[in-house]
Amino acid sequence: MSEHDLSLLIDGLKGSANVLQICFSHSWGGLEQTAAEDALEIARHQLPIRVACLQGSPLHEYLVHNEKDLDALKVVPVDFEPKDYLDFSMKRFLEQQLSDGVSVVHTQQVAQLWNLAPWLWSKPKVPLFASRYLISENDQRNFLQRAIYSRLDALIV
Repeated sequence: MSEHDLSLLIDGLKGSANVLQICFSHSWGGLEQTAAEDALEIARHQLPIRVACLQGSPLHEYLVHNEKDLDALKVVPVDFEPKDYLDFSMKRFLEQQLSDGVSVVHTQQVAQLWNLAPWLWSKPKVPLFASRYLISENDQRNFLQRAIYSRLDALIV
């Protein structure tokens, strides 16, 4: 994408997109560093982004350190670890974020779709994106998997 195209895209999104990026990890590897750098880059373009991360995680600490310099970045530490699927704490958290103006949801972890997609089925105007990093991630073709992935607007590989 050229700088001109990127500039047009950013201008088109300003004022309408408020991104919630989710990365619940205790690690500080490639996935978490990519999540951090993506969030910082989005915020540098003055697009509002909230990053939901585990309180006290390396991602949380890194972003809090950088949050002071970027008005568009808001770090949202959570004090719970979502269960594998249909976590009601996650439902309450997501509802709060949406009521606070979030208009786009992006998860860095495909496994979190089990905690996001069901709660977003009734909100089709809120795009749901996921990033997939490992080609070996479990890709089952059963009806539950298809149901979860049917709510996904885009999978970024």
